[in-house]
Amino acid sequence: MNSFAALTVALRMSSLNQYVMGMDLRLDLLGRQTNVQLLSAAGGLVSIPWTDLLASATDPVTYGSHLSTALFGDAAVHTALTVARTQADSAGLPLHVGIDLSGCPPEIHALRWETLQDPEPEQVGWALSERLLLSRRLASSDMLPVEPRASPVRSALVAVAAPSDLDQYGFSPIPIAAELDRAHAALSPLRLTTLARGHGDPCTLQHLLTSLRGGSDILCLVAHGRSVGGEVHLWLEDELGQSAPIASRELAAHLTALDPAARPVLIILAICESGGVDATGMPLSAIGPMLASHGFAAVLAMHGRLSLETNAAFLPAVLREALRDGVIDRAVAAARGGVFKRSDWWTPILWLRLPHGRLWAPTSGVLPGKPGTFGGDGIMDSARGIAALKDCITRKSPSDLAAVTTLEASLEQNQRSEQLFGTTEMSRSERARIFYSLNEIALRWCGVSFNDFCRGASLS
Repeated sequence: MNSFAALTVALRMSSLNQYVMGMDLRLDLLGRQTNVQLLSAAGGLVSIPWTDLLASATDPVTYGSHLSTALFGDAAVHTALTVARTQADSAGLPLHVGIDLSGCPPEIHALRWETLQDPEPEQVGWALSERLLLSRRLASSDMLPVEPRASPVRSALVAVAAPSDLDQYGFSPIPIAAELDRAHAALSPLRLTTLARGHGDPCTLQHLLTSLRGGSDILCLVAHGRSVGGEVHLWLEDELGQSAPIASRELAAHLTALDPAARPVLIILAICESGGVDATGMPLSAIGPMLASHGFAAVLAMHGRLSLETNAAFLPAVLREALRDGVIDRAVAAARGGVFKRSDWWTPILWLRLPHGRLWAPTSGVLPGKPGTFGGDGIMDSARGIAALKDCITRKSPSDLAAVTTLEASLEQNQRSEQLFGTTEMSRSERARIFYSLNEIALRWCGVSFNDFCRGASLS
């Protein structure tokens, strides 16, 4: 397992409309694990701004800003987040952030956490960042161990449920051939099995379970869904290709009952309305969080209505990105970025059992990135970073050289203080501020972050 940095942001109910938030950071560097409680379970008090959220329901950015202010408006919470980011940046790692809402009432799960805006200015929203990787966590009643696979995935099941009588239920038709073409193009390196009307067996419950028993690392299910009596039903097919709706609870029970060896490592449910009729409904009745709470490693499902047009762009992108390195939260962020201009870009929600997003080993053994960016050691070296940044600034913006020199002196003083007195919350916060300023200057004038300079990046 590669090194990783994982931050758990846990929300627990305190009193009516008030919640307490805790933050725990886990660093795993080449097998050496460190757990740090950055904020105790009673460390941050959060009040949900229901009126503001309802008023901005059609504006995801404003909605996310209200959520961000509620969570990170407190100085101690903001500092804890800054410390976590600094620790991850110093190790050269993305920060995997898991929002843990276990034990919270349904209305908290129904909030659009994927719209969270970054409390730092000029940063993209959390669900769009490939440096701060967002997912949701739920406590699981399933005690089966979940570990990333040591080898790349090899097989996938693509199931498109498009009953011939969808119009009788007010659903728009699903373009079966187009959905299959897109999924097959993205998953072409794998051994593929298809369930779809007119393209092999119809997508019935039994055909779905039989295909999974044959072994599929990834399950991708495209279907319509609707809330019926407070529970989401999925429109699967019968043997004649007509509608055979099934309650999400029943489908989750059948999938959970499979032999553990037949469980896909990744389940993608591209299902319109799979989170319920609206964002204030009962999302915990949807199949995505049900499967997550039953112990599946990673489940990607939809919160509210997902348009077929958005799905046409999002689904191939997330499949293609996931195959690059096996890191599903990064893949989801990249795919969301491709549909960000659409109003339902935030709809895909990722539930993870793992503290990190790596589900399997990368196919090539090489993580994606710019070739030749890093030096041979890849180790953070602030002196090396300062020297490279000074060289760049001298050539591109000499007027900023004084600012870099001042920040260099502050960083040296910070390091001397830690050598003498040990690391404190104040010293971590100060170092985070210094690194943030150096990164801002480096990215503006050099196109490379200060952290990358510290690891040996060059401008060539």
